[in-house]
Amino acid sequence: MGNVICHALHTERGINLLSKVVEGDVRAAHQMLEEDRRLAVWTNWTDGTSPLHAATSCGHDDLVRDVLFAAQVHLESTRKPKAAAKALKNFVNLRNGVGHTAIELACKHGHSNTLQLLLAVGGKALIQDQVHGRTCLHYAAMFGRAACINVLLNSNVAPNGPLLREAMLDGRSSGKRFVDAPASLGYSALHYAVGHGHTAAATALLRGGADPRARCIGRLWSHYMMPQRFKPCATALHIAAFGRNLAMCIVLLKSQIHLQEEGLEDLRGLRDLCGDRPFDLAQLNSALARLLDPDRNLEEAVTEAEQELRQANTCNVRSLAHLAAEALQARLLQQLDALADAAAPPPSSCNTSFTLLTAPSLGSLAAPLSPQGSQDFGAFQPTPRRKSRSSAERAALGLRGDLDDCEICFVECAGARVGGCGHTMCGECARQVCSLAPAGRVPACPFCRGDIGSFTAAA
Repeated sequence: MGNVICHALHTERGINLLSKVVEGDVRAAHQMLEEDRRLAVWTNWTDGTSPLHAATSCGHDDLVRDVLFAAQVHLESTRKPKAAAKALKNFVNLRNGVGHTAIELACKHGHSNTLQLLLAVGGKALIQDQVHGRTCLHYAAMFGRAACINVLLNSNVAPNGPLLREAMLDGRSSGKRFVDAPASLGYSALHYAVGHGHTAAATALLRGGADPRARCIGRLWSHYMMPQRFKPCATALHIAAFGRNLAMCIVLLKSQIHLQEEGLEDLRGLRDLCGDRPFDLAQLNSALARLLDPDRNLEEAVTEAEQELRQANTCNVRSLAHLAAEALQARLLQQLDALADAAAPPPSSCNTSFTLLTAPSLGSLAAPLSPQGSQDFGAFQPTPRRKSRSSAERAALGLRGDLDDCEICFVECAGARVGGCGHTMCGECARQVCSLAPAGRVPACPFCRGDIGSFTAAA
């Protein structure tokens, strides 16, 4: 009985520490760690979030240092020196409930200073996640974190060791460089950056030695981590051409100018498995087609495309279709707000130890995020306007009912149903699908790719 009470008190203190970390209350969190060093290595039973995960997600560098120091003191007091050093490295690379390490969370949220701190204390950037084989570089590319990409590609594997960008991976990506490591379906970090429209991230990867000629395995239907359908053996230029991204094509072809000096084949002439060149995918855009024409001189085509891009940016007149898509997007967000208000639980003044164990919604810290400026259906950023509960917390509080888990984030309950196709997702993922749709385009269902016209409550 005494052990149960001690465990409950320790869990309650851990929940309180996580709350202080999320709120950014450095003084209170520091005091709690001073009083009980064990809290630094505690993890939340509902979602596997530790104080290090929470501090890293929020970008609180001071709290990250406090947690690491407290963990080091606690481990050194309970273990021999070698065992304590090994345990500290394992703690830094600990995965949360959805399989993300602290370094991956820092890359997702774009906290480059926190990333440097974690690398300095033994954080492993070469770790691949267990489901999709993605590294922290893939996450930084997906979310457009150019600063984190620069930190990763200019860091060393170990003190006085080789650069991280040239390190070879083990496991499913054996024999591949870190900068070109393929994830599921062969997508490299450059493929993700190009697919999500992050020009700065793609530029950072190319400067760091990423191979623009790398091909994805791909498939003819949509991959839920990429915003469009790509054919097998597509290069990054195929992806940019398919998305009609003129600026991204210019960035990729500028790197091609240096490759031509080495005698390599023109990127514009490479074909995917169906025999299509990037030029064949850009026929609906005259400016893009002229740039990708393999018969034209590359430098002249890039110069002309840059001039056209500057002119287009100076006189940006939106079409009626663009305005209609924006109006629909605003209406969809209003519908999601109404659904969230209708599903909100009534306020409670109860403050028992049970509610302390279940009330904080800390699973959202570990939930996947969505890159800015594109439509991504594999990872979504929690919207700060409305806090939601994880599936475990809803089940504990009796709020879940008959709702299934969201098949996108696997964290929240699927409470929003797409009008027409009937697919369901949680409110946070639905909000990100709408908010991150490409400018001037109707948000698309992440499952069937049909246009989203409305949202209703999922019964």
